[in-house]
Amino acid sequence: MARTGRLRGLSLGLLLTAAFVFVEAFVEPLLVNSSPAFVEGILGMVHGHPSEVDLGALPTLWSISGALVLGGCILFGIATFRARVLPRWAATVFAAGIVVSAPIAAALQAPRLTAVPIGLGLAWMGYALWSERRTHAAAAPAGAMPQPDPAAAA
Repeated sequence: MARTGRLRGLSLGLLLTAAFVFVEAFVEPLLVNSSPAFVEGILGMVHGHPSEVDLGALPTLWSISGALVLGGCILFGIATFRARVLPRWAATVFAAGIVVSAPIAAALQAPRLTAVPIGLGLAWMGYALWSERRTHAAAAPAGAMPQPDPAAAA
């Protein structure tokens, strides 16, 4: 139970990030004419610039979500690597890519670049899932699937 609690906390980072991306994509364009300082403050927060507008708890939540996403990506990559179900190199790109790309993104002042290895790792793992050959239940050997007990059904 303790493991799932930690994973829930780390998935909260993805939820917070998704909320910020939603606001950036769908709410900020509506506010750009009426509250340009607020929109500039939100965009500045993402890029690490101070805001003239009081954003309340949003900068703190942004920082927390970044830390949780980083931890979640690393743990998910390690778990995928250890499970040996998906390609191990894809899990390595997913887990280590964000750590390796973070200094490069900071040097270029482009924080969104850290998402590139996450996307590449996820795309690679998704491709591995979709391209895997599957056998249909009718084609599987008789001993491969548990058969229902007719006596238990009565």
